[in-house]
Amino acid sequence: MPNWWEKDPLAPQGLPSAGTPTAVSGNMMPAQRSATPPYQSAEDRANIGLSMVLPPGAISALQNTPGHAYRMEQAKGAAEANKNLEESQRVGTNILRSYAQLANKFETAPDEVLQRAIGPRNTAELDETSPTFFPFTHIPIPGLSGPTTVDPKTNLAVSGKITPVHRAAILSPNDADAAAAWDLQNLLGHDVHGITNAFMSGAGKSINMSDTRQEAFDATMRDFMKSTNREEAKQILEHAKGIIANDFGIPMYKANQIIQAHIADIAREKLAQKAALIPKEAVGFLQSNPSSEALQQFDAKYGAGMAAHILGVQ
Repeated sequence: MPNWWEKDPLAPQGLPSAGTPTAVSGNMMPAQRSATPPYQSAEDRANIGLSMVLPPGAISALQNTPGHAYRMEQAKGAAEANKNLEESQRVGTNILRSYAQLANKFETAPDEVLQRAIGPRNTAELDETSPTFFPFTHIPIPGLSGPTTVDPKTNLAVSGKITPVHRAAILSPNDADAAAAWDLQNLLGHDVHGITNAFMSGAGKSINMSDTRQEAFDATMRDFMKSTNREEAKQILEHAKGIIANDFGIPMYKANQIIQAHIADIAREKLAQKAALIPKEAVGFLQSNPSSEALQQFDAKYGAGMAAHILGVQ
């Protein structure tokens, strides 16, 4: 049994025990704030004992000793650093979830579609108007221009700057490959824009990141869309993940866990949406006959993993 002046180890822990790593542990924080200070030091226990025998008012003097004052300041500093890091990690976690959406679209995109969606030429913006040339020449007529893109469905000029991929999808509305490339480019572009905005907002509010660092991340995400192949794009995504994790105080292993968990959530949500469209009769038959053959037939008709999803959620 502990002495009367010691904290009961079986009682609810009001503070972490001495030496317990805290959220501020790591090479980004001062070493003296990398662990929780003792709940009660030897000096504290001695002071408590003395306060029982000394006259009133003596305890005030004991609490103003240099050692006690130092520990109080240390605890306040650790608490402030811990609060700031937890807020930074909260913001970083949200950014990593957005990153997971982008990474999932990138990883699941077919190579041929991805190759047509990214790259410097595919993502370059075309001007709304272009020069008009003399017939049968490449010589522009001075002062004369026309719309760069005219929608064949409406015969109207397309306003605003668009990419060559978008233009191809407009000019060839029945081309499935052109439509798929534009759809992927549009989705990736929206995700990149969302991640960049979230990074900029979080960097300014939670960690006071320098403008130069923010601009570097923005350039990294723009480089992703300009990648010439999948491997190059993947390397840039890995670099961007490292920036997010490092700048918002999240260990890389934890960043990977956050991303994988969110990708799994996305997959489950997609399965749930598809499962809602399956006839109840088919679901009932599978539940009453969950044989290996039935599972294979169910997946062949409604999509890989659907049988396990139905049996797991029902």
